[in-house]
Amino acid sequence: MRNKGYVMLLPLWAIGLPVFLGTAFSAILVVTFAFFASAAFFVYYLIHRDVHLEILAKIALGLLVLLVGLIPVVGWLVVITFVIYNLVRSSQGLIALLPDMIVSLIIYSLLLARVVVSGQATEGAVPVLAGLYALVTFLYAFYMRRLPVREALFKVSVMWLAIPLAAITIATIVSSLSSMIRSITSVVHHPVRVTQSVGAHTRAGVEVNSYTRDVVRITPTLVTSYSPGSGVVMSSVAPALANLVTIEPDADLDQAQHEPQLLMPPSEQ
Repeated sequence: MRNKGYVMLLPLWAIGLPVFLGTAFSAILVVTFAFFASAAFFVYYLIHRDVHLEILAKIALGLLVLLVGLIPVVGWLVVITFVIYNLVRSSQGLIALLPDMIVSLIIYSLLLARVVVSGQATEGAVPVLAGLYALVTFLYAFYMRRLPVREALFKVSVMWLAIPLAAITIATIVSSLSSMIRSITSVVHHPVRVTQSVGAHTRAGVEVNSYTRDVVRITPTLVTSYSPGSGVVMSSVAPALANLVTIEPDADLDQAQHEPQLLMPPSEQ
């Protein structure tokens, strides 16, 4: 099936019909179903394209950088460079996700607005909402017209999940920054030599003049050490989440769709 991403208009309109022609309850039910169906296909596509292995590889890289960070000076330079690189990648992924977030916000708003205008006094707004939904989904399907069907389905699933994906990515970035440095406070006991003054006194009937003496005392001291924390690993996950939207179409599938099929004649006996 060659570049027929525009057929995504059919499932998008299939979602809209029961929403705008049915009740408020059916609208909520259909939107919920669309969300979880998109999440299911999203996970399937990631596994199909082995993206989950890439995410695991980035987590393993984050653990390696975490160990390197234990090396004084050089390790911290590696950790800081690694975290800054991941923050830049995460920002790029969020920017790439922005168009899907805008479309997602518009479509969710139009669909859930049907629930708001379920009263008889506002039923006249339903055709307007339906018309706007049809227009937005038509333009979105036209935008995907050059994508193969499977990649178009993935694009639609990203659109439905764009807002939660962005929220999770931002939360991961904030959490990674807050836990990037781990501080460990411990109590260390040090022997300290203290000069002690002894006043004049009588010892066994003998007068002893005042004098000074050195006494060793054990003094507890709070020592705080710093090391890379779990935020280093989490910073490697954030760009992986944000850049899911930039996954390129399957090259093998795309090539197979564009190569002509040669029909070989049966061999002569």
